Amino acid sequence: KMSFHSNSKEDEMELRLKAAISNRSIGAVKKLDLNQKTIEKYGFDSDEKLDLSKYRVDPRVGCCPGCGIKFQPENPNLPGFLPLEKLEEALARAAANKLKRQAESGYVPIEEMGKEQFDLPEGFDFESEESLLLNDENQKETVCKRCHRLRYYQEIDESMRPGVNSHELLTPARFRELVGVIRTTDCLVVYLVDLFDFHGSFLMDLPNIVGRNSVVIAANKVDLLPSDMNHERVKNWIKNEIRSGGLSNLEHRDIHLISCKTGHGVGTLMKKMKERAMNMGMDLYVIGAANVGKSSFINHLLQDQNLVKKQSKKNKLLSQGLTVSIVPGTTLDFLRVEMGDKVRLYDTPGLIMPHQLTAQLNQIELKSVIPQRPVEHVTLRLAEGKIVLLGGLVRIELIYGRPFLFTFFVSNQVKIHVTDKQRVESFVDKHIGTDLLFPPFTRERYLELDPKEERVLEIEGEGWRKAGRDIVLSGLGWVSLTGAGSCKVKVTAPKDMLIMLREPIMPFEAWDTTSVFTGARTVKRGKKVMGRRV
Repeated sequence: KMSFHSNSKEDEMELRLKAAISNRSIGAVKKLDLNQKTIEKYGFDSDEKLDLSKYRVDPRVGCCPGCGIKFQPENPNLPGFLPLEKLEEALARAAANKLKRQAESGYVPIEEMGKEQFDLPEGFDFESEESLLLNDENQKETVCKRCHRLRYYQEIDESMRPGVNSHELLTPARFRELVGVIRTTDCLVVYLVDLFDFHGSFLMDLPNIVGRNSVVIAANKVDLLPSDMNHERVKNWIKNEIRSGGLSNLEHRDIHLISCKTGHGVGTLMKKMKERAMNMGMDLYVIGAANVGKSSFINHLLQDQNLVKKQSKKNKLLSQGLTVSIVPGTTLDFLRVEMGDKVRLYDTPGLIMPHQLTAQLNQIELKSVIPQRPVEHVTLRLAEGKIVLLGGLVRIELIYGRPFLFTFFVSNQVKIHVTDKQRVESFVDKHIGTDLLFPPFTRERYLELDPKEERVLEIEGEGWRKAGRDIVLSGLGWVSLTGAGSCKVKVTAPKDMLIMLREPIMPFEAWDTTSVFTGARTVKRGKKVMGRRV
């Protein structure tokens, strides 16, 4: 049980904390006045309505419209599997839709049918199938077995995950090879980054991937962060981090804060990008690491609610969109979206980042670790010898220095527990996988995530008004440290997981969530209400 009152040193610390709180307005960020002018300035504008009437998914003939992979009827344990009779129907539907589009708008796809690519039964009559499908208002979108499981059951065989299966279609190297064509293609690039896992999802070789093409940054998942954060400060932070990563010519106007879940900022961003693409005569390519939200980003464009009501019966692709899941590497190949006015947008496979914790987790653990709603960050005061357990995944220990405030930005479904160094092993051994400590949810999975590595980080505090540094926990979140003087923190985490220090992205949030651990949950001191369960 933690307390702010124990001895004279603790009393002295309490006085310093109170003094810092009384003066925090000097360094704190004021809540934005969200009038229209301010909203537009920070990129959270009114989401100008796009003309979506010309938008549609236009997969290559014979390929899955959910993930982009080529259909194959031979092996159900490989990507793209579709029973032969379904494949026949899908090819006939593609021909029927082609005729319908030609009749309605004069649109002609680049590819021809390519029937010779598939071993179809002798005597299969495309013409008769087309005539039936042309008048079928209830036709359903056909996707591969893998996409079907992800869409309707939210699950996938672990052997079908990129980076787990060594099949050539599922290797990270293949994804990089596919995306490599962007470097030699004249295009505009929309680069999605995960704002909640920025450095975990950052492509270190971004300049080599995009070449000399213009890049616009779409920082996704802004809905997970505090609603009153200073958007301008966050955009400046992103600009500095990306410039240091190699894009030295990145301009402030090319950074957009968006939410693919709520759609905030997406409409305005894409309206501007389409206008640029039209003026330059180029296509758009959406790139990023796995699980940053590229397919969700495109789906939001396709699923304008007013348009869906009018056209969902005519175009099931429009209402269903691309396959989206929490599993890294859902999209397996390029997927094309026709935007009208001779502009195309391409969704690309997400690049697998082996240093992210999520690359090592199963689907149940991913649902717990990847936030689905705004994160309730928690601030705890740690002294030497105290350890914070983030489920059974990561341990944070202050091993040297005066007490610091640790602000944890992790999913609300990750159990946080504070204990002593002497009792940590017995606690984990007894409670891992129970309601007191998860994820993982079984002892067997906890052992599978071994070996774990210890990393010691030296941190210099910048006083009690703002955080000095963030500790990045790639794939899990981050921890901000606020305090005076220097300290050493030991982080114990699964091998290969990226652990690093960075400039704080949320430097003033500690005082809003200062809490006391009671043994089962945190109590937020400032607001005098119960905090998140830990």
